[in-house]
Amino acid sequence: MKMNKIFFGVLAALALSLSFTSCSDDDDPKPVPVPEPDPSYTAFILNEGSWKLNNSTLTAFNWKDNTVLDTECVYSDINGQSIGDVGQDLILADNGYLYMSVFGSAYIAKLDETGKEICRANLVDGELSELGSPRYLVYDDGFVYASCYGNCVAKFNAADLSYVGKVEVGNRPERLVIEDDKIYCTSSCDESYVADNRLAVIDLKSFDKAEFFTPMYNMDRIMEVEDRIFVQGYGSLYDYPWGEVNTTTGEFTQIGNASCWAEKDDVIYTVNGVTDWSTYETTNYFASYNVETGKYTEGSFLVDAPAELSSTSIYSMETNPYNDYFYVVTTDFATNGKVYVFDENFKYVTNFQTTGVNPKTFVFFY
Repeated sequence: MKMNKIFFGVLAALALSLSFTSCSDDDDPKPVPVPEPDPSYTAFILNEGSWKLNNSTLTAFNWKDNTVLDTECVYSDINGQSIGDVGQDLILADNGYLYMSVFGSAYIAKLDETGKEICRANLVDGELSELGSPRYLVYDDGFVYASCYGNCVAKFNAADLSYVGKVEVGNRPERLVIEDDKIYCTSSCDESYVADNRLAVIDLKSFDKAEFFTPMYNMDRIMEVEDRIFVQGYGSLYDYPWGEVNTTTGEFTQIGNASCWAEKDDVIYTVNGVTDWSTYETTNYFASYNVETGKYTEGSFLVDAPAELSSTSIYSMETNPYNDYFYVVTTDFATNGKVYVFDENFKYVTNFQTTGVNPKTFVFFY
């Protein structure tokens, strides 16, 4: 999908007469005719912002030449309002639309390819308030699924974000993936911050209950590679263990330790940030794991990386599916984040600042 009808003309031309509580019955609204700028800005970065500061933003950049659109928040420019508090997740669904979850402000929004909001589900209203604030999203066959802090995975119709139902899962569910017609959803902790160790497994066809594995303590991330499920979390010692879950037995096999990870060409690339609390200095330990061969390799896979990546806080890592470029994203938790760009061979190319604090999620277009 080309992102070629946006930003420069859109900022001036789009009407702001949107309804932010419900979707139009027509899932394909008539496009607003606008000029077609060149170059196209072919990626979004959702900047999480800082808790309770209502400063989440949406950065637009061109992954072909790593130029950033000169505006603080594309969403705000187009929609005439801020994203709100803690932009948690952003996905591009097979239907061509974007879906965004905002944790603190407690809503899920449907956006078109320009960032224009079509509709939203407010999880502070009526029965939806029982779901709790939304965390992470997945899409499948016309439906959007969200992990919610009401200890459930909620199901919404992707066309209009109308609520369909929910399945109870573990405490404070976090990330989720779909594999073999099942949702796998990690759990973190209860309201007293007592860690949960349950991985929920939900059959998409029935969507009526969850089965549970108990692979590891206090999980967070989850990834599917080659039909295999990998999880990462804080662990009992907050040493960020990660490994594979046998989806038949639930057995967990630890592979390494990682505070952040990403997958590229069936290899899982990890970094583990270890802080010496006596000096407050952080050291980043890089490693990689080839899923097909089972080979685990310690040491940095980055070539000619700037020195600061050995010690600065790495907040996320991403792979561009269109050119195989690799992105390492850093934060100081207070000012705009920075993106370090590496080519398909992990050789350093350049870096740029995002337009917000704590860059969280990338979405790429072509």
